[in-house]
Amino acid sequence: MPHIAIKPLADEPGIRGALTELLIETVASGGSVSFMHPLSSEDADAFWQDSLGAAARGERFVLGAFAGNDLIATVTLLLKLPPNQPHRAEIAKMMTRVAHRGRGVATALLRAAETLAIEHGRTLLVLDTAVDDAPRRSTKSRVSSSAASSRITR
Repeated sequence: MPHIAIKPLADEPGIRGALTELLIETVASGGSVSFMHPLSSEDADAFWQDSLGAAARGERFVLGAFAGNDLIATVTLLLKLPPNQPHRAEIAKMMTRVAHRGRGVATALLRAAETLAIEHGRTLLVLDTAVDDAPRRSTKSRVSSSAASSRITR
């Protein structure tokens, strides 16, 4: 895998636009990310505005994977969960640009999200995936012991 930089994202110039493009591309290529095709740029932008706002409040992390200056993938780690689940975090909105799939980018993002979960005291990491989504499922299965959840035992 070529050098990929992974970092937390904020609502900065260009970032929300790149996330919007990535979400639209993912939905158009059949990704199971809670949106239906066709997805308007306005709806995608509104989603990222809300999501990055939640990240700024410390409720989640939105991580980005960069090849040079290009955002090629993202994953969200949800930390704000019900009070009876302080040990739990969720993986959401894992997306990789079509041209960069199959190169280990998603695996690297999931590992970074797992590290953040541990740093924030989470011992259970939950990931929801579509059963008929074989390429994505294989990446997620390699990373976790189960496509549904994984106890963190580092």
